[in-house]
Amino acid sequence: MTASTERTPALEVDDLEISFGARPVVKGVSFQLAPGEIMALVGESGSGKSLLAHAIAGILTPAARVSASRMEFGGVDLAGGSPRARASLRGREIGVVFQNPRAALNPSRTIGRQIADVLREHRGLAGARLTEAVHGALADVRIPEPEMRARAYPGELSGGMCQRVMIAIALAGNPSLLIADEPTTGLDTTTQAAILDLMLGHARERRMATLFITHDLALARAYAERIVVMHAGQIVEEAPTESLFAAPRHPYAAALIGATPADATEVSDLKGIAGSLPDLDGVVPACRFAGRCDRVIARCRDEGPQMVFDAGRHGTACWVPR
Repeated sequence: MTASTERTPALEVDDLEISFGARPVVKGVSFQLAPGEIMALVGESGSGKSLLAHAIAGILTPAARVSASRMEFGGVDLAGGSPRARASLRGREIGVVFQNPRAALNPSRTIGRQIADVLREHRGLAGARLTEAVHGALADVRIPEPEMRARAYPGELSGGMCQRVMIAIALAGNPSLLIADEPTTGLDTTTQAAILDLMLGHARERRMATLFITHDLALARAYAERIVVMHAGQIVEEAPTESLFAAPRHPYAAALIGATPADATEVSDLKGIAGSLPDLDGVVPACRFAGRCDRVIARCRDEGPQMVFDAGRHGTACWVPR
């Protein structure tokens, strides 16, 4: 079950599973994202966050099998609808900012041409209007001298500048859903803050539903209204941001917060998370955190807990919550 929301959801995901062969990597994932809402999806590297983002955007490898009771955006079935209908959403209704802009950008084409591709395809612009819109898109993400930068290649720009170009491309089609997948990986702290302020500021102004994926809970706390915690392909907790930090209920969410530098006053206050993600090729317990949990009971290994929400929209999937 997902939390109820006062706003009509822009994106609805119910019981999503992503498998490779007989191995379900992401399992039982459900959530809703409303227009104008910024929701953070957090968890360790390898927890399935990017797989989930790629499934929504329709860019998973063909080896992946996606099934869901419901995965719908803008009236389009993202799990079982026609490939053409799903592809038509990318760029026009769904914008994606990837974590490695140098890998995502085409090194053999100028950044101006790459932005122009989106504007031409999804907004029907051409000629002088297209050129003007390309320069405007670069100016919107605070790239100086946009007329000159439009003629540059990705290899001629810094990492932070390339990420601004990726944001310009993601926003060019004026999407209603923005997926930001670890958008500041590898950037220094100052550049990281500038990029997030810029990207999420545009998202708020345009009332985009925004899925902000990060392993950094401090960033999630600073920018998101709501946080969804993912462990080994399962969602274990979902709550308004301050509610989660004030009273985490799932042992994994509590451990993540305990390991977050922004929540500690001294280095000795930081606590590591015991164990590691389970081997999904082996025998996997119903609750995939069972092997790392100090509150585990026999039921955790045999029966997967369902997400239960309180009146404050704080939900937890745990048989022995805190």
